[in-house]
Amino acid sequence: MKTMVFLLVFPGIIAFSSWNYALAECAPPPPPTLGTPREIPKSEPAPRPSPSGAPSSPGIKETPGFSGRPGISNTPGLSYTPGIKNTPGLSYTPGLSYTPGISVTPRPSIRPSVPQTSALEDIAPTSSFGWEDWWNANNGHLLNVLPSEDRSYLTALDPQKDVPRLLTMSVNRGLFDKGVQEIAFDALRGMGDKAVDVLISIAEDRYIFSKDAKHVRFNVDQYIEAAVRALGYVGGARAEEVLKLRLRDKSAQVRFWACDALGRIGNQASLPLLENVLNTDSDKFVRSAAAEAIARIGGTAAVATLQKGFAEAKKFPEARAFIAASLGYIGAHDPSAAVRNDAAILEGIRLALADESLQVRCAAVVALGQMNRPELLDAVLGTIEKDGNYRVRGYACAALAYVSIPPAEVDRVVNALVRAAKTDTEYFVRGYAAYMLSKFKENNTAYETVRGFLADKNYDVQAMAAFSLGLMGNPASAGDIKALLLKGKGRPLAYAARIGLGLLGDEANVPDLVAGFKDLNLMQEFESAAFAIAKCATPNTYADMLKFVDNEDIYIREYSVKCFGMMRNLTDESRAKIIAKLAEREADEDGNVRFFAAAVRCAMGDRKALPIALSALYMRNFQFNDGTVVDSDYMQYMTELNGIVNDTMPAMYRIKPYFWPAGED
Repeated sequence: MKTMVFLLVFPGIIAFSSWNYALAECAPPPPPTLGTPREIPKSEPAPRPSPSGAPSSPGIKETPGFSGRPGISNTPGLSYTPGIKNTPGLSYTPGLSYTPGISVTPRPSIRPSVPQTSALEDIAPTSSFGWEDWWNANNGHLLNVLPSEDRSYLTALDPQKDVPRLLTMSVNRGLFDKGVQEIAFDALRGMGDKAVDVLISIAEDRYIFSKDAKHVRFNVDQYIEAAVRALGYVGGARAEEVLKLRLRDKSAQVRFWACDALGRIGNQASLPLLENVLNTDSDKFVRSAAAEAIARIGGTAAVATLQKGFAEAKKFPEARAFIAASLGYIGAHDPSAAVRNDAAILEGIRLALADESLQVRCAAVVALGQMNRPELLDAVLGTIEKDGNYRVRGYACAALAYVSIPPAEVDRVVNALVRAAKTDTEYFVRGYAAYMLSKFKENNTAYETVRGFLADKNYDVQAMAAFSLGLMGNPASAGDIKALLLKGKGRPLAYAARIGLGLLGDEANVPDLVAGFKDLNLMQEFESAAFAIAKCATPNTYADMLKFVDNEDIYIREYSVKCFGMMRNLTDESRAKIIAKLAEREADEDGNVRFFAAAVRCAMGDRKALPIALSALYMRNFQFNDGTVVDSDYMQYMTELNGIVNDTMPAMYRIKPYFWPAGED
C-alpha cells in the first residue's frame, strides 16, 4: 500500500516542482521600483553557537576562538555569504565571489538594469587579497566629524531608551563606522552617570529592555558585549570595577571587550589582571585583546609583561602576532622616550620576525615599520626581498607606510619596491609594492613603474596602481585612471578607478563625475563616485550635489548624503545650507537615507539631529550597512585587533588584518 501511494504521489511532486521551476524561469523580472523594501527580521537572532556547534547552553554566551556563526564565510578577501551583505564598505552582492566574469546583481532602481560585462574574464585571483580588503580597512575613517561643544542636544535623550540605541549605533560597521561610533560614544560620555548606570545594568545582564529600546536584530548577548565595550570609551572608576569582573565572564566575547575597554581606560592598576588573562585565558583572541590593552596602558612594566606573554603563547600564534604588534605600538607611541627606546621592544619584535608562524612574522615586520626608525630599514627591505612567504613580503611592503625615508635612502627603497613589483610572482606583493611607491611622488622611476602596473595581468594590482597614482597627485594620471574606468565597464575594477580619481583630488574631474552620478546603477558605483566627488570637490561642488538629495531613487539620495559627509573643504555657510537640506530628510521613508542624513548633520556640528539618527536605526526598512549584526565574529574581532595598527597608520594606508583561515597559507 505504501509503495502504491509513493508511486502515485511522487510523479505529482516532480510535475509540480517542474511546473514551479518553469514558472519562475519564465516569469518576467520584478518591475523597477523607487526604493527597496529593506525589511529586517521580525525575531531576535539566535544565541551564539557553543564550541562544539551544538545549541548554546542556557546562560552560556561563548564562542571560543570567535570562529564565526555557522554559514558565514570567515575568509578575508573576496568570498561572500549567501543572503548576507557582510563586507564592510562596498556592499557586494551576497553569495558572489568577485572573480572577473561573474556579474554583479544590480540594485532595484527607477531605471532598467544595464547588463554588466567585463574585460577581465581571463583573470582569476590566486590568493585571498583583494583591493576591497584595502578599501575596507580605510573607508570607516571617511566621515569628517567636526568637534562640537554643544551639549544642549543631550536634554532630548532618555537614558533608559537611548543608551541601548546608542549602543546599536556604536557597532556600525563599514563606511563611516569610525565617525558614527565617535558620535555615539561622545553622546554616552556627555550623558555622564546616567549613561554609566544603564551601561552597567546592561553589562551585568540586569537591564529590562523596553520594546522601543531593543533592536529586533540584536540579542541580549550582543547588547552585553556592546555595553562592555562602551564602558571603555566612557571610563570612570565604576566602569573600571565592572570591567575587571567581566574578565572572568563565561563568554569569550565579553572577556575580549573587557580587555579592550580596560586598555582604553589606561589605568596601570589593571596590568596584573590583564597579565593573568594574557598568560592563562583559553581563547586566542582574548589573549590578543589583553596584549593590546597592556600596550595601550604602556610603560616599562607593559614591555616586560608582553615579553613574558610571548613565551607563554606557544600554542597561540594569533596572540603572539598581536603581542608583536603591541610591542611595535609601545615603541612608536608610548609617552615616555625611555620606554619607546627600551631595547627589549626591539628584541621581542626580532624574535617574532623569526617565528615559525607566517602571521606572527607579518605582524612583526609591520611593527618594525611602525617604530619608524631609519636603522630598522634594512630589516624591512631584507624581508621584502628574502622572506620565503608572499604574505610576509607583502606586509613588509605595507610596513613602509610608517617609515619616514631619509633622502639618501629614497633610491634604494624605490628600487627595492620596483624589483618586488616587477619580479614577484604573487600579486599580493606586487599590489602592495605598487601602492607603497605612492610615497615617492617626485620620483619618476616610481611614477612610471606604477603606470606600468595599470596593465598588470591581475586586476587587484591594476586597482592598487590606480590608487597609487591617485595618491601621487600628478594630474596627468587622470587619463590613465579614466582608461581603467572604461576598461572595467561597471565591474569592481571600475569602482577602484573612481576611487583612484578621488585620491587624485583634481577638481577638473568634478563636472564629469557629478554629471554621471544620476546614471549609475550599482551601490558600489555610487559609493566610489560619492568618494571621488567629495575628494575632488571645489568649494561650490556641494551646491551641484544638493539637487540629488530630493531624487526619487533611494540610492541617489543615500549616496549624495554620504558624499557630503566626506567633503572637507566646506565653509560654515555651505555647511549650514547642507544641514538645512538634510533636515528635510527627517521624514524620509527610507531608514538608511534618514539615518545617514542625520549622522552627517551630527558630524557637521548639528548634534540635535542625533535623536533622528537613533530613531532611523529602528525603522523596519533600515538595512544595517554591512552585515553589522550578522558578520562573522572572526572578522569583527580581527578588525578591532588590527586597530592598534590602523588607527595610527597614515590616512589611506591602513592594511587588512594579519589573519586568514587555516589552510590558506
